[in-house]
Amino acid sequence: MSALNNISLKVIGYWPDIFEERGIPDYLIKKYDKDIKGKIVNYLNSGVLLFSEFGHSFCRINCGIPDNLMGSGDLTDGVWSWPEGLAHYVEAHDILLPDDFLDSIKSKNYAFTATEDTMGRINLIKQNLKAFLYDNDKKDNMDMTYWNNWLNQKESNFLANNNKIHYIKMTNSNNKINTKAPLNIPGIKK
Repeated sequence: MSALNNISLKVIGYWPDIFEERGIPDYLIKKYDKDIKGKIVNYLNSGVLLFSEFGHSFCRINCGIPDNLMGSGDLTDGVWSWPEGLAHYVEAHDILLPDDFLDSIKSKNYAFTATEDTMGRINLIKQNLKAFLYDNDKKDNMDMTYWNNWLNQKESNFLANNNKIHYIKMTNSNNKINTKAPLNIPGIKK
């Protein structure tokens, strides 16, 4: 067994394709304390670049931020991984993040420290990145199920209270909000 098989990253901040059409559901919006939000954003921006994609991301809320400011890669702290643009969603749109992640960074006083052990872990992942991302036997190392399960649970809890989902997306220059009814998102049980 290679050392890579012992490494798992929890991935957060990837939006299902349906969010590109509709926007972000309102149950993922949280008003953070201003100081805490700044610390979260700083932490997200301080991660180590894990890899870059082919081109820039874009804001699913369509707020007008230039795509190049959304980034083109994934960052990590050696335990969690997230897209570069996640800091924008927290800072500009008050996007809710999982309590597990928030507790983890709070336990570090919201400061990422690139220790020798952490950088060794990250460098091992980077050295084996092709296998890490594309080898079916190593797929579980990039744990998307955590994020997908968290999104599904948030929606299920929201719908259990007979709430109607509103999707937050700027639809024109007047910044109107899209309030269409929810679509069936694959993998989410109603």
